[in-house]
Amino acid sequence: VTPGGNLGTYENSAEALGLSVGGVIITDISHDGTSVDPDGTGPGNHDDPTPVEFNENPVIGLAKAVTDITNNQDGTYDLTFEILVQNYGDVPLENIQVMDDLTSTFGAPATFDVISVSASGSLTENTDFDGDGDQNLLISASSSLVFGASENITLVVEVTPGSNLGPYLNSAVGTAEGPGGTITGDTSTNGTDPDPDGDGDPTNNDTPTPVNFTENASVSVSKELIGSIVEDPADNYTFTYEIIIENTGDVPLNEVQVVDELAIAFADAASVTVNSTTITQQPISGALILNPAFDGDSDTEILDGEGTLFPGETATIELEITVVAIAMTHPGGPYLNEAVVLGFSPGGVFVLDVDDEEIFLFENPEIVLTKTVDTIIDNRDGTFTVTFRLELESTGDVPVFELELFDDIVSQFSGLNP
Repeated sequence: VTPGGNLGTYENSAEALGLSVGGVIITDISHDGTSVDPDGTGPGNHDDPTPVEFNENPVIGLAKAVTDITNNQDGTYDLTFEILVQNYGDVPLENIQVMDDLTSTFGAPATFDVISVSASGSLTENTDFDGDGDQNLLISASSSLVFGASENITLVVEVTPGSNLGPYLNSAVGTAEGPGGTITGDTSTNGTDPDPDGDGDPTNNDTPTPVNFTENASVSVSKELIGSIVEDPADNYTFTYEIIIENTGDVPLNEVQVVDELAIAFADAASVTVNSTTITQQPISGALILNPAFDGDSDTEILDGEGTLFPGETATIELEITVVAIAMTHPGGPYLNEAVVLGFSPGGVFVLDVDDEEIFLFENPEIVLTKTVDTIIDNRDGTFTVTFRLELESTGDVPVFELELFDDIVSQFSGLNP
């Protein structure tokens, strides 16, 4: 019997027909039970039909797992869910539906966009699913599972987590009907097994599936003197620094800023003036904007602090300054100047890097050499061993390299056979 949508009650009777020896026709209609004459008055007055009722126990179970998270390096992540739908009951499942409310999971400040939905085997995906207005992953009328079967739904979502990297908790809810119309339902549990405790009942397992996004935010800066230092008669020294910044992480950096405290670096000089600041190489994704008030003293921020640098992108800034340093009044160096780059990841992680460049505006190199007799030893054979001490000191204002020291002892002691 295939009862379909009607599980009963069905009524059934059997009829017996016979002929006696004398040719009399006799009949009887069956009576429900195992006794043809339950009250002992004769079987002919008992003809209750035999009732038939069918039972079904449809059970659906769901498990949901995160199988892949891809960092797109633009602040978004491609997130792949795998949903296992399994028939745990004793009858086929029909009109299967699985619902997923992504809006509740990825609420503000996060946003999401459904990339794809696919279903295997006897399940049919709903290509209009968007996780918000349409939360049905399947076309229920054409989704079914035979006894003991399981199929999968693959859901790929692009998520922009913003400042909240997680954890996000997500569940799918499944419903289905048995052939007789009995409804079953289950809330997914995390993982790939709808019944992880093995008690045969997947409906008592409903741990949400957690989602966490990761960032590896980092930034670098290099600073160097390019070209030569130009001096004029008024003791003005004009030169250019090149500052290169790079996003060396895997997420965009927002509020990018470069800081240069020129007044501190050249505090021992008479003055320092910013002649020009130029961005000679912009990042591909968009322009960084200079801070017109930057002077390296009261305002040390080179950029407006609103720009974004994507992973792998670089920007180059050239900074031309003039330093006034008068010989015999101000040191020629060294002047150590730092550039600091900083920014924030979408998740709010603060990153920075520092690089410096040491320069000398002018030089007053000087060395002093002294030579003294340290010891004289009489060797008792008419010869003497003389030990000289030579002391060499750099008394100028810059390092001195490639030093050489000469002492012509042979010529000076030529008459003594040294």
